[in-house]
Amino acid sequence: MSKIVKVIPLFNAITGTTASTSYVAISAQPIVYWDNDAYDGTVEVYFEAVLSTTSGGTAYAQAYTNAGSAVTGAEVTTTSTTATRVRSGDIKSNLSDNTDYVFRIKASSGATTTVHTARLIVVQSGIVTKTETQISLAGQYASTTSTSVVDRGYTYLFYYDSAQFDGTVTIYLESTGARTGFGSNYHFTFLYDTSNNFVSDSTLTFNNNAYYRKRSSAISLTDGLTYKVRFRTTSAFSTAQSGDARLIVQQSDFTKTETHYTIRTSEQTDTTTAGSNLNGYIYWDNDEWSVVKNTIYYESTLSISDGTKTAYLDLNDGTSDLVTNSTSSTSKTRVRSSAITPSDNTTYDAQLSISATTATATSNGPRLIVQSIITNPYGNPPFYGMNF
Repeated sequence: MSKIVKVIPLFNAITGTTASTSYVAISAQPIVYWDNDAYDGTVEVYFEAVLSTTSGGTAYAQAYTNAGSAVTGAEVTTTSTTATRVRSGDIKSNLSDNTDYVFRIKASSGATTTVHTARLIVVQSGIVTKTETQISLAGQYASTTSTSVVDRGYTYLFYYDSAQFDGTVTIYLESTGARTGFGSNYHFTFLYDTSNNFVSDSTLTFNNNAYYRKRSSAISLTDGLTYKVRFRTTSAFSTAQSGDARLIVQQSDFTKTETHYTIRTSEQTDTTTAGSNLNGYIYWDNDEWSVVKNTIYYESTLSISDGTKTAYLDLNDGTSDLVTNSTSSTSKTRVRSSAITPSDNTTYDAQLSISATTATATSNGPRLIVQSIITNPYGNPPFYGMNF
């Protein structure tokens, strides 16, 4: 019997705000697809958001179908004027199979709601033989009028370690996008490795002015390579518009998997030595995991404008740093910590800072990487304490 967590990011901007007392959508936000068949065992799903409001007000967020129907039980609220993580009850029974989902926000009268991030938390328990991992590759709206393939703005880097995914593994590229113009004007999104080699079958074609979700056919990744997202348009008079990009990794009959617990999908910057919180609060709960072994890392894509200075991205519990990633690279660099042990029932956030002033540190996609062995390879019951 096992218990694991999967995380589906729903938000890609630095913040979203509204003073509307009716629910409104966030511009160019990710659209995610719910497939009951991607998960088995006992499945629970929670909607989670980090929200704040103005003094005396109430902030609201709720999961919605992309067609505009509210998900029963998926509303969360706070009266806090500082960013606060709030989670709904289990909404699994209220999700429709093969349906696209987003979320919306509203405010109480006279107040303003700010959303900092949002996600679905999927908890699987019991006999688990199927799962789906969503890996964010780009957050924050980006556009181009280039007819040549260019790196998507706000993309971040993913290192593929095939040893962390076993069983039958199927991988797709997925994105939310649109394009301006009509007729033969198209927006193409692609997956490339960091040596600018195209990944076969990863092309996503968008030919509509309204945002919609596209998923590629199955693709193959090469072990040990690092990947990024690129895009282009067919005409300089047409703009390729990208809301997000992600890899979908589906597994069946597996014993090992990797969860990406993304803190923030948006690109954020800091120019101070004191630093700033990214307001992407995540909650670590040991009771949400029952596995033979978890190995956990803190990973981020970092850069700094001045290579003589250093960018720091801490993982902080509000009092102290659990771990710090850093770089002096002026190019986007994927940085992974050594293995860490988060404290039970603890909320964590990322904090960005610089070593000295007159430089800008840039963060993309900080996350926990949780590598799980859910079945003992030497038979059952598991031999707890052994290092496999």
